Amino acid sequence: MSSWKPFLISSFIPVWSVFAQGSAARVVAPPFTMRGDTYHVLSWQKDVLSRVAALSKPDQATLTQAIMDELRTDKEDLEIDSEQELRSVAAGSLAEVVDLNSGGFLTVAVQASGDKGGCSPTGNCPFWIFEKQPNGWRLLFNRAHLPEAQTFIIRSTRTNGYRDLILSMHGSAFSSDLTIYHFRGGIYRAVACYEANWHSANADDDRPLKNARIAPCAN
Repeated sequence: MSSWKPFLISSFIPVWSVFAQGSAARVVAPPFTMRGDTYHVLSWQKDVLSRVAALSKPDQATLTQAIMDELRTDKEDLEIDSEQELRSVAAGSLAEVVDLNSGGFLTVAVQASGDKGGCSPTGNCPFWIFEKQPNGWRLLFNRAHLPEAQTFIIRSTRTNGYRDLILSMHGSAFSSDLTIYHFRGGIYRAVACYEANWHSANADDDRPLKNARIAPCAN
């Protein structure tokens, strides 16, 4: 079981704008609140793909191959020298079986691990959602806009039958970017972005806030 840490936001948070991925179009979305939501953290201590008990050995093997296929494009940049090393990096990814579609196809959240997996010094790593279908594992993100994340939230709300997601990218000791994803057109698409800041507005107070200040992303 993965570890969790509280994500506390004290106030009601309206969605000021929603952006269509790959497009400059912006539309207004209904308001929502994140009160009481929690970050979901995959841990190398207990969520390494090869040790996920909820996946059979054949599923672990085929999912490892699917991750290899995703990493292969950046093999040179990641300084991965061989297929054997590529397989080792993919097998070292973190994974958890997650129910995103109410018992439909098996879905797995996967996060790369370490420098060779493309993780940044701040702990943001490539993040995938794979769905097992009869002909193999299907990626539920647009490869051209593959997200990175340090933590993630699976929400109770749904879009087109799939649970909504929030991915969090670590920015600093006091800030994170929160991107909301909805399932549309067969994949998860980013629909809104916020900045969560735990730094006090008082310049003389360096203690982190208990409840983050939230604002729409600047860009």
